[in-house]
Formats: sequence, C-alpha cells, structure tokens
Amino acid sequence: YLLGVVVNEMPEEFGEEALQCQAIIARGYALRAILKPNGWQYYGAHLEDSELSQGYRLHASESASGDWAVAYTGQGILFYGDQPAQTFFFSTSGGFTAAADVVWIPSPNGYGRRIEYLRSMAQGYGLPRQNSEEAILDFYRRGDWQVPDLDSQWFRWQTSLTRSELTALID
Repeated sequence: YLLGVVVNEMPEEFGEEALQCQAIIARGYALRAILKPNGWQYYGAHLEDSELSQGYRLHASESASGDWAVAYTGQGILFYGDQPAQTFFFSTSGGFTAAADVVWIPSPNGYGRRIEYLRSMAQGYGLPRQNSEEAILDFYRRGDWQVPDLDSQWFRWQTSLTRSELTALID
C-alpha cells in the first residue's frame, strides 16, 4: 500500500522531506484501517485500491524516491496521545483544508466527529480567513494564490458542458 500511495498523493518534486512525511502519514492511515473496522474486512481487506483508500494505485506508480521514503522512515507513525493519529492526505488542497466534522457524516469508525487536530487551515501564505461566502468567493475570483500546490493540474480546474451533456450525466 505505502509504495503505491506515496507518490500518488504528492509529486516527487516536493522533495525527500515531504515524501518522508507522506510515508509516515500513509503508514498511520493504513495502521488505523487495520486496527479499526472500516467495511473492507467483508472483502478480506483493510484498504481499497482507489481514492476510497486515498490515492492508492497498486504498483503502477511506484518510484525510487517514493520507495526510498517508505524505507527510510522505517516504521514511523504519527501518534496523538497513545493512539495512531487519524490522518488524511490529499494531492491538492485548493488553498484550504476542511475540518473533519464538516467533511464526513458521523459514523461508527469515527469519521464525522470533531477531531482537535483536524481543523480547517489555510495551506499557503497571505490567504484570507474563509469565514463567509463572500470571502470564499473573493478568494477564488482573485487568482493570486500563494500555496504549495499551485502548479498542480488539480489546484484550479474547470470544464464546460452543454446543457444536454450535463443532463445526460445527471439522468
């Protein structure tokens, strides 16, 4: 899992330290999936090979630098108190993260509850507080973002559909 997820969630160009952090976070994510039932046990698994288990892509995307980061960090895991921290990661933030309790609905595995260390935060420099619809709309319209993932193809993207194409997708 680790070898197939690290460079899917982070470009190799982010550097060794970033890849090491990604390996540690992914390892903790996998450990929590093993320790806490998540629904995949029904299929004889702890994780799933899609975005449902982060950006896992089997071995197709393994790389020397990603494999090195996994090996270098050994068995390192991030803890909160005496438990493996509940960690989530993403390839592109869009400038801000969201608090866990506003992303997921409450469920037995702990998703959807407030977690002190999973708060909404700006992921860049000089970003305004997003405390109103107007502030958020202004942020997205301005376009002068200073965030680490600005060069990602997924940071700001758009697509155009005709009315009939959209209707076909919805129906």
